[in-house]
This record gives sequence, C-alpha cells and structure tokens, in this order.
Amino acid sequence: AKDHEVVAIMKTEMMSLWDGLMTGNSRVVILGATNRPNDIDSAFQRRLSKRIVINLPNQIQRKEILKKLLQGASLHDNVDIDEIAKETNLFSGSDLKEFVLATLMIPVQERIRNN
Repeated sequence: AKDHEVVAIMKTEMMSLWDGLMTGNSRVVILGATNRPNDIDSAFQRRLSKRIVINLPNQIQRKEILKKLLQGASLHDNVDIDEIAKETNLFSGSDLKEFVLATLMIPVQERIRNN
C-alpha cells in the first residue's frame, strides 16, 4: 500500500512537470519506450502525441541480430544460428542479447564449478 502511494505521488509530480514543459517556447522532446504498451497509464498516453510501433524481429532479423551478438565468439561446430533464430520467436533484440550473454557464461560457470 505504501509503495502504491509513493508511485502515485511520483506520477502526479511527473505529470505536473511534464505539463510545464509543454507551455511556452520550450523545445523538449519526451520519448518513451515499452514492451508493454497496454500497461501505459492513460494520463501518459494523452500526453504522448505520436505512437510508433516497432514490431519484434522476425526470424531473418533475429538471425542477423544473433550473428552480430556472436561476432568474435568461439562457437561449437554444432551451433546452428538458423535453428536458434527459429526457436527464439517473440524474442526482442534485448531478449536475444540477454540470451547470448547467459549462454556464453555457461562454459565459465562449468569451469568454476569443476575447479
């Protein structure tokens, strides 16, 4: 309950400041991004004049993202980037980055455990 109260106070303060930016000759651009557009507060939505939807990457785009993220990494011969791209449907670029970082840490973690 206390957390909700704090969030409400912060939201009210932010809205007040935001409204102040929209008056006068100020040239301030406010940009927001989310993976959960349905959870954006209606007061925020009213203040955002334009909405640009950037879809999740398709399989071909995921493959290119994976190739870029894995550039310079030593991969086992049986690593199939096409298959990984296929199996990572609904992954964002950020999700792919986290996936690659976690995967690249597995040999390090195994070595630490074995020593």
